[in-house]
Order: sequence, then C-alpha cells, then structure tokens
Amino acid sequence: MRAFLLFVCIIFVLTYSATGQANNCENVGFENGTMDGWIITNGNFTPTTATIYSGEVGGTTENEHIILKRTAGNDPIIKVENIPMVAPGSDYSIRIGNTGHGGKFSRIKKIIPISADNTLFQFRFAVVLQDDGTTHQDFEKPGFNVKIYDRNGADISCGYYDVQLQQASVINDFKKQGFYQYRNWTTVAMDLRNYVGQNITVEITAHGCVRKGHIGYAYFDANCEKSEIDLVSSCPDANGKITFNAPAGFEKYLWSNGDTTSTTKIKADVGDKVWVKMIPFNSLSNSCDLRLDYTVEDKKAKSSFSKNICEGETYNFEGTNYSMTGSYVKTLKQTGTTCDSIVTLNLKVIPLSTAVKNVRLCEGESYNLAGTTYNTTGIFTKRINNTPCDSVITLDLKINPIARYNHSETICEGKSLKVGNLVYNTTGNYSTTIKRTNQCDSIVTTALIVQPRFEISIPNDRAVIEKGENVSLNMIVNPSGTYQYLWNHKESLSCVSCINPVSTPSVTTNYNVVVTPVNGLCPQTKTAMVIVSCGVWLPDAFTPNSDGMNDIFYIYSTKCVKQITEFQVYDRWGELLFRDQNFQASDPTHGWDGMYKGKLVLPDTYNYKISATYRDGEIGIFSGAINLMY
Repeated sequence: MRAFLLFVCIIFVLTYSATGQANNCENVGFENGTMDGWIITNGNFTPTTATIYSGEVGGTTENEHIILKRTAGNDPIIKVENIPMVAPGSDYSIRIGNTGHGGKFSRIKKIIPISADNTLFQFRFAVVLQDDGTTHQDFEKPGFNVKIYDRNGADISCGYYDVQLQQASVINDFKKQGFYQYRNWTTVAMDLRNYVGQNITVEITAHGCVRKGHIGYAYFDANCEKSEIDLVSSCPDANGKITFNAPAGFEKYLWSNGDTTSTTKIKADVGDKVWVKMIPFNSLSNSCDLRLDYTVEDKKAKSSFSKNICEGETYNFEGTNYSMTGSYVKTLKQTGTTCDSIVTLNLKVIPLSTAVKNVRLCEGESYNLAGTTYNTTGIFTKRINNTPCDSVITLDLKINPIARYNHSETICEGKSLKVGNLVYNTTGNYSTTIKRTNQCDSIVTTALIVQPRFEISIPNDRAVIEKGENVSLNMIVNPSGTYQYLWNHKESLSCVSCINPVSTPSVTTNYNVVVTPVNGLCPQTKTAMVIVSCGVWLPDAFTPNSDGMNDIFYIYSTKCVKQITEFQVYDRWGELLFRDQNFQASDPTHGWDGMYKGKLVLPDTYNYKISATYRDGEIGIFSGAINLMY
C-alpha cells in the first residue's frame, strides 16, 4: 500500500463551524454555491513509470467539477455505508474528478492570504477510487492528492496528503466495497499562525487510472477560523476562576490544569499562562497536535464567544437555556468583585442532516439501513448517530413482486423446448427462473409433454413394374394404433387415406404419404417410388453408413430384363473398384457396399458401367455416376 502522509492531521469531525470566517477566506467552503475564488483546471498524464500530470488547462470538462447542495443525498456508488455528497453540517461542497472514466486528472486551487483572524484552517474530504485488481501497475491506478504550500512552494506542516491504489492491498484508513476503495468524510486542521501576512496555496487533485478504464473522484469542503482560546468572561467568578473555551472539533483536550474538556475554569491572575493541547480525531501524526496559549490580561468589561449545538439540543448560558440560533447578551455580576462583565453568546443551531433514499427491490430481497433490515414495502425513518450532529434518513422502500407465468407445451420426441437459458426434452413439470436486466426475475412454470415417435416403413419402397402393371404399397407403422394417412398422386392410387393403397402409375412416380396420430401432433412423412420402365434403374446416391437405409448401391430392373451380364464401378481415375457378372437385377446381394480392398472408400462421385440382356435377346449398355455419402 502507498500512502504518503507527511504531517497530515486527520480529524473525523462531521461538522462545519462558520464562526470567525474572515473576508480573505471568501467562498473557501463554496458557501456562495459557486466556484468563485477557486482556480479550476484539468489535464492528462505523461506516459512514464510514475504518475506525472501534464497538459493542464483551465476550466472543467465532462462534469469533473460540480458544486453540490446539502439536498444532493449520498454517494451513488458506495452502498455499504452512507457517504454524504456534502460535508455534514455544510450547505455546499464540491466534487472533483471524472465519474465516468479515467485517463484524466481534475484539480482545484485557491490562494488564501493569512491574517490573525484565519490562522486555523480546516478542510474536509471523502474519496472514492476504483480498483482494477492486478491489471495495472501501481503508478497507473487512481489516486487523490492534497498539497498546501507557502509562497516559496514549500509544503506546510500537516498540509500534504497523497494516496494512490496499489495491487492487492487496501490503503490505510480506507474501506473496500467490491472493486472500490473509499474513505468517508475526514477533517484535517492546520495551525497557520506562523504564516500571518503571507499567502498560502491550497491545491486538491483527483484522478482515475492512466488507461482510462477506472475512475477516481473526491468530495471537498473547507473553512477558516481563528487559532485562539476564548474567554466566556474576562472577569473571574466568585471563586476567582476564569472560564476558558478552546476551538471545537477535536477528539481530546488537555488543559494546563489537567482538565480534558473543551471548556475549563482556572484560577488565574494577570500575567499567568494558560494553555490547551488539542488532539485531532484519528490523528496519524503527533506533530499535528495543536497547542494554544493564553496570557491572562487586565480584566475586560466585554467579551463574546461562539457555540455550536445540534437541532433539538439546548445550551445553558449562565443559568438560561437557549435552543435557537442568535446572539445573546448577559451582564455577569461577579460576587466579591467589582468586575461585572458583559458577555455575548453567538449561538448557532446546526440542523439535522436529512436525506431520502428511494430503493426498489425484488420479492425475496432485503435492504439494510444502518444496521436494520427491511423487506416490505413502506416508508421507514432512521436516526443515525453522527458526530457532531445526528442525521435522519427516510427510506422509501418498494418491494416489486416476481412475475410468474404458467403454460403447457407439447413437443415431438427428438425436439426440445427452450425456456430462458434452459432446454427441456422430457415429459415433466419445470420451474425456470429468468433473469431480466434492470427488472425483477420472472418464474416460468412449464408443463411439458413429449409426443413419442413412431416408425414408418414401406418394404417395397423401390418397386419396379412395367407399364400397365400395378403394385401394392404395403406400409407398416410401429407401434400400431389409429393414424390418419394422406397420399399424393390420387389419380394413380386406389386410395389416398388407407395404409396399403394399390399403385397403377403410367410413368415412374414418387409417392409421399403423411402419417398423423389421432391427436394431430408430430406427423411424419415417408416416400416410395414406383418405377415404370423396361430396362435398368439406379439411384443417384447411396449412404453406406450401416444405418439400414440405402446402404447398398445395386441395380433395379423391369421384367423385360433377363439378367445383368456385367456390373462395374470405377473411381475418378479409372481404377476398377467393384465387378459382378451374370445375376438377376433388384438383388442387394449383387450390389456394391462402398468397400474396396476391405476398406470403405471416401465420399466422392464414382462412375459405373452396366451390360444387361433383355428377354428378346437384345443387349443394353448403361453408364452413369453415383454419389457416395456418409
């Protein structure tokens, strides 16, 4: 993990104090709702072995600098905890960085003159960085940088913070959600009393990965205060004690008298030294702890101090409770002294941070809001304990039902039915969950029936007759049962709707029959050929694949052929592959099975030559080609 922290003072204080802000810090926290007074730039990276910014130009692009109002809600990416897009207690903050892709850096810069009235500078940030895992090198990954430096360009103590993702590690004080590492709102305080009369420069940079695929952005806010100890009254009370107030927003306090609260009472005389040490929340460096000193001066008749409280709280000021923002003046009578004092209380009531979350879930899902799980439609209100003031989140939750659909389907044996991404091919009842983009899943219930297959055969499907003869087309259907039959060429058939019609064609005819079960589903077709000829007839192709169908290339003939004198088959180069002599036609035992020298030949076109003797003594010579296919 790479995390450069040179004197960084990180304070987890979710508050914004507007007291003591001088004109020379105008709009430092974007309280005008604009970027006035800030320098806005963006740029690219120089290809190298380190993260080097280049091509910086003025202005913004692709919404890389956005002013956000308190009503903006929470960061839309991080869900495991709420990251307000505006610093808690603030009205405005800025988001810097490209939220769509990497390859760019975004920067804001402001020059602040330091006077005695703004020596305590506080800034807040929250960061979201997208991790690519181990694909990128460290210097190519998203990062975030804070740099605060003096007029000579030297970094100011507690004003430098630089983080960048690294492979297979999580940055210190960051948390992880999936491929994102993030840090919730963090407050950093800087003591600038040594820079009074000088200008300092505040520079904030956020960037995605160098290769443009992963994002990096941050939210930022700031304010100026005075580094001093306030007196509630310059006059001591009846016991001779003076009440001292330290600046708010620190985790621990230690006064010179041993008290550990932000306010203490000390019995002190003119010239006495009073000091307080203030330790930031989750301080990462002891060098950033602040110490303020006060030398008791002559009694003053008037004084004022400021106090921040949360909505719903009260503050007791010398016996009177106050709960509304305003300035309240009291004259304090000091018993046993002549030093009455007029004290002004500047009270600010910080409203509760409110937000509304609209969440839409699917049936069976639940949503966790600050430790409470919800799984029913409704509006729920949750109070979140934050520092310094609580926040109230209203959850508008709607549970959308899962879509359900029932249907029945019938398919033929050997076919399949696809439902969603699943395929079914057997009879049964099935429930299929279908994922839908940006919608709830749907559940489809399917009642599937698979219609069994039946077999059709016509033993004399290659019948050869002479003109004027007839032949019965004897069909066999297995399993037996009730079927419907429909033959074509009714002009030459004795019946077009029976199982065994008699064929009397005048020319060679192909007969097709459609056999349909009584339910009308999954019909099948079978073909038979009746050859009307005096001579020989051969098919155009045969398939010697041992499936029992068209495995043998043999000769058909009519009754006028007495015998086949010679039957020869050659390959395309003229080599003799098969020969048979003096046999009766229409006999598969005298056909060619596609073998040559004990091996099945390759698919190809082969030539044949046939010599036949007719019953009248004439000799007929026939030749042609046969396609052998597997």
